Amino acid sequence: MSASVTALLVAVVGVIGTLLAPIFAQRLFMKNRQLELQSARRQRLDERQVEAERIGYEQRKDAYIRFNASARNFRQALKNQTFDTTDDTQADLELARDEFNRCYSEVQLIAPDKVLEAAHLTSTELATVYGRIKALEASVSTIEAMEQESVRSQLNESVRAAIQRLREAMRQDLGTVP
Repeated sequence: MSASVTALLVAVVGVIGTLLAPIFAQRLFMKNRQLELQSARRQRLDERQVEAERIGYEQRKDAYIRFNASARNFRQALKNQTFDTTDDTQADLELARDEFNRCYSEVQLIAPDKVLEAAHLTSTELATVYGRIKALEASVSTIEAMEQESVRSQLNESVRAAIQRLREAMRQDLGTVP
C-alpha cells in the first residue's frame, strides 16, 4: 500500500467518523432519555402505589375503628337490655344493632379474610344473644333472672372474646401489633 492510499483510507475513515459521530451521539442521547423517562414513570407508579396503599390503610383503619366501637356499643346495649327493658333501652338496642350492621357491611367490603372471619364470629355471637333476648321478650314481659344471668354470661364471655379476637385481627391487618 502506498502512502497515498493510506492517506485516502485515513481521510475516508475520518470523514465517516465525523459523519457518524452525531448519529451515534443522538442515538446514545435518545437511549439515555428513554431510560430517564422509564425511570420517572416507574417512580410515579411507585409513588401512586404507595399513596393508594396509604389511602387503603387509612380507610381500613377508620372502618375498623367504627366497627369495633359499634360492636362494643351493641354488646353494651344488649347487656343494658338484660338489666332493664324499657322503651329507651329498646330504642338504644335497635340503634346499636343498626349501626353495627352498617359498619359490618362496610368492613365486609374492605377487610382481608382473617379480619372477616373474626368479624363474622363477632356478628354471629351478637346476633345469637340478640335473638335470645328477643325470644325472651316475646314469651314473657320481663326476662327471668336465671336467663338474664345466662345472657349476661354469654355477653361477658363469648361475645367479649369474639370482639377481642376481632380487634386483634384488625390490629394485625393494620400492622399495629406483630
